[in-house]
Amino acid sequence: MTHAAGEGTGLERARNAAARGAWSDAYAGFLAAREAGDLDPNALAEFADVAYAAGHLDVTIETWERLHGELSRLGEDNAAAGAAVRVAMHLLFDTALMAAYEDGYAERTICSTAHHL
Repeated sequence: MTHAAGEGTGLERARNAAARGAWSDAYAGFLAAREAGDLDPNALAEFADVAYAAGHLDVTIETWERLHGELSRLGEDNAAAGAAVRVAMHLLFDTALMAAYEDGYAERTICSTAHHL
């Protein structure tokens, strides 16, 4: 299906918007493609990155989790592990989970625990 001005499919327009750094447009295009069921595993990974660039951390994490499940079902263990790592990285670095480490809580806890051993 071709759209006006030869822009191609919705997914192609979303990819073009991402290439231009038009993150809101790219996000909207990938979101529409996801809702239409048009995202394969590679496109899901692209969507996760676009969602992050557009400021939608919750969608980023949800998409990496979904991709992990799909890749696991396909038997793509290495790729599934990569998706799991992305979830973990976003949870650690982009949420308050790192706050415990940054304020010294983790170090104090480890030292305190080691003292009792």
